[in-house]
Parts: sequence; C-alpha cells; structure tokens
Amino acid sequence: KITMLSPVLSPSQQQLWLQIETLVDGNHASGPSYEKVSYLTLPMKVKVFSYVNGTKGFLNDGAEAHNRTLKCFETKCSPVTVLHMGNIKYPQYYVEIEMSQALVNGSSFKPIWTTYNAHFTEFELWFRFIFLLLAFGSAVALCQSLRKYSIEEWSIEQKWIMVLLTAVLLYDNPLFPLILLVYSPLVNVIDACFTVTFFCTFSCSGFAFITG
Repeated sequence: KITMLSPVLSPSQQQLWLQIETLVDGNHASGPSYEKVSYLTLPMKVKVFSYVNGTKGFLNDGAEAHNRTLKCFETKCSPVTVLHMGNIKYPQYYVEIEMSQALVNGSSFKPIWTTYNAHFTEFELWFRFIFLLLAFGSAVALCQSLRKYSIEEWSIEQKWIMVLLTAVLLYDNPLFPLILLVYSPLVNVIDACFTVTFFCTFSCSGFAFITG
C-alpha cells in the first residue's frame, strides 16, 4: 500500500486529478530483451480521505480493485490516472492505493497532482459574465426592434437569431458560479446540458439557413 497527500487546494481550482508515474524493477518487464516497450496490468484499489487540520475523514473506497495497464519503456512507465474529483470540497485529500506488494517493493512512485489554475477560473467567471450581459443586451435590443411585428411576421433568420441568443445565454451559464459553491455533480451536469444545447441549436440553425 502506498499513501499520498495532496497539496493545499481551493474551490477555485475546480477539479482534481491524481496520476502516478512508476519506475519499476527491470525484473517486472515482460517479453524478449530486444523489446523496448512492455505492458504491466495490475489491480489497484483507491481509498480517498479528506484531510483537514491533520484529521482524516473517510470519503470513498473502491469497493472493487480495478485493473490499470501501465505502458513501460524499459523501467519507466507512463503516468496512469488513479483519481478524479469533480469538485474540490476540502483543502487537502489523503489517498491510499493498494496494489501488488511485489510491485510496491520493487518500484518507486511519483504522484502528479493536476488542477485548474485559480487565475484561469477567475478569467472564466469574468468571460462568461461579460458575454452573458452582451447576449442578454442583444436579445433585448432585437425584441425591442421587432416588437411592432407579430412572431408570425418574423423571417426564419430572425426567429433563429432569437433562438441562438437564448442558447448563448444558456452556454454562458448564469449558474456557473455554483460549481465553486455547491459540491454536487448536478451543477456540472447542468453546465454540460447547457453546452450541448447550444451546439445542437447552432447546428440546427446552420441547417435551417442553408435549406431556407
């Protein structure tokens, strides 16, 4: 079993990935000696704990060991992802990884922690907010200019532009800040649905413009 402690985190880093890079004993490599690349398949069980003020709180354990394949060049293996947290709720996470004791004894492991840059999150918030205002203002201006006509008199292009502006409002997602405040996968699902809705609407509008 190997243990790893994450660096100090904040909600503005959005998500967390843990990869491990493995240096294996040459005796574990398989195949003829002239082969430079080998593959190791090993069962791995990951347990995750919150780590607050030196106190661990059990969050999750992999009820079953999952096989992961390591692609190794001589004795160095490519990083393999062992953990992904969709939301960052705690300042640190403590991870226990159970695997073959023979591999643990003959190998060294380097953790690679990956998150979003907090400055990128700040930029994304402002970017979405500014374009949300622009899309809302454009929709209001279009409605104001067409208010003297009934919807039946609108051209197909005007109708689709209104639909697209509504889709852009969803794409900019006024609920996006909740991702940093509410630790629920539902918020991420809503954001993904809004994104898919925008691209589907954009594709349909292009088809409608082409066919008339």
